[in-house]
Amino acid sequence: MVGRPTKYKPEYCKIVRREMKKGFTKLAVAGTLGITRDTFYEWCKRYPEFSDTVRHGEVLAQCFWENLMREAALGISKHKINSRILLYVLKTRYRWGMNEESPIDKLIRETDEKEAKKLEKKEKHLSETERVHQLFKRYNVPIPQI
Repeated sequence: MVGRPTKYKPEYCKIVRREMKKGFTKLAVAGTLGITRDTFYEWCKRYPEFSDTVRHGEVLAQCFWENLMREAALGISKHKINSRILLYVLKTRYRWGMNEESPIDKLIRETDEKEAKKLEKKEKHLSETERVHQLFKRYNVPIPQI
């Protein structure tokens, strides 16, 4: 018994590269090729050139999304970008910030910690009387004269 002939053509590698360079997923590329997800992964196993192209395509897709983020951050994008959706894509598809603190979150945390330490240091040096005086000033209450 002979199986059905494959639909695979070496030209599909160009399509995979082109589509993934636009940021599309493997599933979206399978749809473009008119095949199922199972067929797509079967071709990855069976045809080394296809598998290599897909792996390279994954890098191209991530570059596409990271470049969009860079352009959005610098304000140089030619497209109107929803940064929340873009960040969602990067976190879900590429695990941005999932295993480690993002650079932005780290900067915010460090800034908050520095401000808290400054405030704590400043308050430590105040005497009890000075603290009471500051509270009176803050609420515009006259300081009683003793």
